[in-house]
Amino acid sequence: MKKILILFVTVLMLSLVGCSDGDPYDSIVSGDFIYTKWSMSEGEIAIIGLSDEGKQKDTLIFPFMLDGFKVTQIGSTFGLKDSGPLIIESANNIYFANSIINVETSIEYLQNNDDIIVNVYLGGLNFDSRMYAWTYNIPNSKVYLEESIYFDLVNSELVYGNFIAANIEYYIDENTLYFVDNAEGTLVNVVPPTPYKDGYEFVGWFKDTDFNQPFNFDEDVIPVKQFDDENKLINITKIYSKWQ
Repeated sequence: MKKILILFVTVLMLSLVGCSDGDPYDSIVSGDFIYTKWSMSEGEIAIIGLSDEGKQKDTLIFPFMLDGFKVTQIGSTFGLKDSGPLIIESANNIYFANSIINVETSIEYLQNNDDIIVNVYLGGLNFDSRMYAWTYNIPNSKVYLEESIYFDLVNSELVYGNFIAANIEYYIDENTLYFVDNAEGTLVNVVPPTPYKDGYEFVGWFKDTDFNQPFNFDEDVIPVKQFDDENKLINITKIYSKWQ
């Protein structure tokens, strides 16, 4: 009876953590990231690590879509299996696209050089400030946010870092923020990952909602920030996606 019990416990443990000679998450390498479809809803994936290439990058841009799948978690727990946090060791500039993080997200930043400031750009994420703080608890950081949620986050007791209102905003439609950036007197820092809208094809980025003025990433210079008497940013560059 004792042998049968030990065998049962062993089989149960293997079923929870996966066999040592296999991949318990069916991991797939794509560009800078490693992702899995294990235990995710159809059409969704979770990014659970960085590829060898991604680990060396100074700038990481977490996509909204990857290989045709919607990214809905980063470094997550999947049922009875835990991938652990996604580890970032080298990147000093980290961009997140719209709404790709939920309560299962877990990110750990291991940069231990006190002279390096980590720039974190957050666009269009829709949960309260304490969830932000729990996810992005990065000392010695500058966290760039849209103007509308900037002041809410400053009041959170759990947040570390210097919060700065981003002066570049990308929109999936006229009211849905997708991506943020921060630049003054230069071109944008990065081209955002291609957005996704169910049933539509992305055409390009435009300066106006009538889509008469394409935004030129190679030529359009972002103006220097201007502030009003209450130190509120008044000249935000807004860029809109066109769909067909």
